[in-house]
Amino acid sequence: MIIRQFRSLEGKLRFDFGMMSLIINPLTGVQFLLDHLAMEARMLEAMVQLPGMPQLPPIPSIPSLVLPQAPNIGAEIASLEQLGISIIQGLEAEGMRYLFPPGGLIFSWEIWTSIQLRIPVLTRTIGAFGERTCICNCTGVQPPAATFEIPPGYKVIPPPVPAVPTVSAPVPNVSASVTLPPTPNLPATPNIPSTPTLPPTPNIPPTPTLPPTPGVPSTPTIPPLPRIK
Repeated sequence: MIIRQFRSLEGKLRFDFGMMSLIINPLTGVQFLLDHLAMEARMLEAMVQLPGMPQLPPIPSIPSLVLPQAPNIGAEIASLEQLGISIIQGLEAEGMRYLFPPGGLIFSWEIWTSIQLRIPVLTRTIGAFGERTCICNCTGVQPPAATFEIPPGYKVIPPPVPAVPTVSAPVPNVSASVTLPPTPNLPATPNIPSTPTLPPTPNIPPTPTLPPTPGVPSTPTIPPLPRIK
């Protein structure tokens, strides 16, 4: 499979393989997978590894000082060889080879990085599966801006929304009817004696009749005074 790679000055990437294209904008984290047959642009959530292409190392800023990382294959590196500078696909590139202990899946991994473009132009992997070489035909021309955009007329499919897990707590079994304990029998109220009966009031004799008051003589009549001539 032939894979074509484009890189803009802003760091945007585009990979063309077959009837599919992958557009990556590392500044915004937006990634689209273009299906040119169905005319669809599907948004992706995570970085997609291209088929048949080893993991690309980070682009070194100073090739003589910063070394690219080995592919993530889960094996320890036995040694590292500097291959010097050579012309690969018409570009000046610096080579490096990783050697792995015998008995593993991969024996060696070789990478040539363009000094001018700061991208790998050739990778060669040798292992139990044989030899696999990936060549990048690179040019120093800025690609058109439309190369890293969704073509007009394509249907944009958003990424699936992850389902929110629901946690249900176990509900204890509750019986339909609840039997209450019987009400205890209260002790009988003791008989309270009634109000005692008062004795009858004794008969009081009537008040005695007082004798009549004796007659008091009336005021004596004073005779009239004689007339003085």
